[in-house]
Amino acid sequence: MKNREQLLKRKLLRSVGQAIADFKMIAEGDRIMVCMSGGKDSHTLLTLLRDLQRRAPVRFELLAVSLDQKQPGFPAKILPEYLASIKVPFRVIEKNTYSILKKKLLEGETTCSLCSRLRRGILYNAAVEEGCTKIALGHQADDQAETVLAALLRGSGTHGLSGMPYGRGGTLVRPLLDLTRHEIIQYLEARSIPFRLDPSNKDLSYRRNQIRHELLPLLRQRFNPRVGERLRRTASICAAEDSFMAAQTDALWQEIAIPGPDQVEIPLEHYRGSPKALRYRLLRKTYRHLRNDAGWPTMVQLDALDRAAHAAREEKWLYLSGGIRGVVGGGKLVMGRMESLMPGHLYYHVSFPGETEIRESDLRIRWEILEDRLPKGWPYHRDVVYMDVRAIRGELILRGPARGDRLRPLGLGGTKKVQDILVDRHIPRRERWRVPLLVDDAGILWVVGHCLDERIKIKPNTREILKATLLQLGQPAE
Repeated sequence: MKNREQLLKRKLLRSVGQAIADFKMIAEGDRIMVCMSGGKDSHTLLTLLRDLQRRAPVRFELLAVSLDQKQPGFPAKILPEYLASIKVPFRVIEKNTYSILKKKLLEGETTCSLCSRLRRGILYNAAVEEGCTKIALGHQADDQAETVLAALLRGSGTHGLSGMPYGRGGTLVRPLLDLTRHEIIQYLEARSIPFRLDPSNKDLSYRRNQIRHELLPLLRQRFNPRVGERLRRTASICAAEDSFMAAQTDALWQEIAIPGPDQVEIPLEHYRGSPKALRYRLLRKTYRHLRNDAGWPTMVQLDALDRAAHAAREEKWLYLSGGIRGVVGGGKLVMGRMESLMPGHLYYHVSFPGETEIRESDLRIRWEILEDRLPKGWPYHRDVVYMDVRAIRGELILRGPARGDRLRPLGLGGTKKVQDILVDRHIPRRERWRVPLLVDDAGILWVVGHCLDERIKIKPNTREILKATLLQLGQPAE
């Protein structure tokens, strides 16, 4: 029995040590937070890391952490006697996620994805508080096979079929991904290490458990007894291809995307000229940029946005998940947070002479009074216009366009809707609210940057002239 225990221990230590070295999971001076559920995988993880700690070429510390989520029906997860026997520091994180789960489930989120997201956030916060540089999880080879099969059933691409990464961003590590569930149970039994069984692992209402207890056994029996190994090989191949494609996507995003904190613009010309595989990845990367690396859009949403980018002649708006909208129009594909794409409120009182800054439009207007002298070349210019002061009625206001706004454009001979003027000037619908209108008590005088009203034009008997110079914020005056 002792020889069997030693052989198993050496075999598993070699496998875990090799994975740690291959994926650079541990560096000199790391403090590793080991997430303990009280189950077989986390106990194996902690025991092997404790053994490696004594012989590894780099020095690192271990901290065992158990998350007590206060959920009914779940017993205490940790076995203090075992932890005391291997002399590893231990912390319990108490967090009542049960009430959060009930609220979010009513809002339509799925149990598994929500639980995973909640736990991940709690663990990251705990790692910061405890000064840990790495978080070690006990996922093993059979978990990986189940993850790949679940992704296949969802219709995932290479990213989903890559399964769980050995390491993510250098913080999250999974040293047991090369060990099977059978090897782990053998190891624990040989070393008489206690563990508990999580009752939720038998609940067939969860898709993961259906795959584990029904689908995979059927595939092993009827099609391939080594299906788990084949699925893990698929994950390895897809991970390598996904890494290459991710690098290509990053390069394309750097080249053509114009990112901001609340929205990202992508020129349609460059987007349409990119391969389809990169276009979809570009959209996902843009989404994650806006959601701070949380969640994914569905393939249905990505496909709809991609088709709109190729087909839309008029501006088209699409709702994505997570409060994100996609807009195609004006030669751009724009993805942004809902609030950043909603029309705002533009309203400024004007006094002249002086200047008015219009922050929403990134503009400023300098107002000057000219008396008894008309400048050379005075007729209308886009950035410099001249108005008859005597034609102004009451107070001057700069505001955004409103439904039904009309004026008599200079030289047109009739009235025209402001909306039609902005359409003719190819101003995207999402940006029209940012176009200032100069108005007085009698109506619109100037669609700023586009056209003047006939009423305000300079006449032969004009003696007092209001000169308006349009500048960008930060642009020096001449």
